[in-house]
Amino acid sequence: MAEGDPRAAHTSFEKALQRDDTSLVTLLNYADFHRAQGNDTEAEGLLTRATSLYPDSADAHLALGLLRVRQKRTAEAIPELARAVQLAPTNSNYAYVYAVGLYSTGEVDSAVSVLEKARARFPANAQIENAVQAYCADQKQQGALTGT
Repeated sequence: MAEGDPRAAHTSFEKALQRDDTSLVTLLNYADFHRAQGNDTEAEGLLTRATSLYPDSADAHLALGLLRVRQKRTAEAIPELARAVQLAPTNSNYAYVYAVGLYSTGEVDSAVSVLEKARARFPANAQIENAVQAYCADQKQQGALTGT
């Protein structure tokens, strides 16, 4: 892909899977290749396989969750994003992405709670801090609009 030859990349991924059809790195990268090519069905199949083979892989769960977010299947994405955070509690980006997913499904209180916990663990993370402030301000504005 870096050389601008998607056909050769596809062939290389297929060969890699023939050698080891359980390689997590190959499954994740091949899924990303398919996503970039606009083939979410193939990408989802590979990511589902990766999460099945490697249920403790935070990266696999995050990738599957993000794919479902892009497909506007946020309700299905949330458990995958939550699992990624559970498996990799020291990854601040996973917590942030999970909170954004929660927020986008209307689970504002849960999103703020996730962000506040993440802010305690990652006090120097500006992205988390900004999201906490924005979501809290949004809650106050919504409360003012509804009179609650």
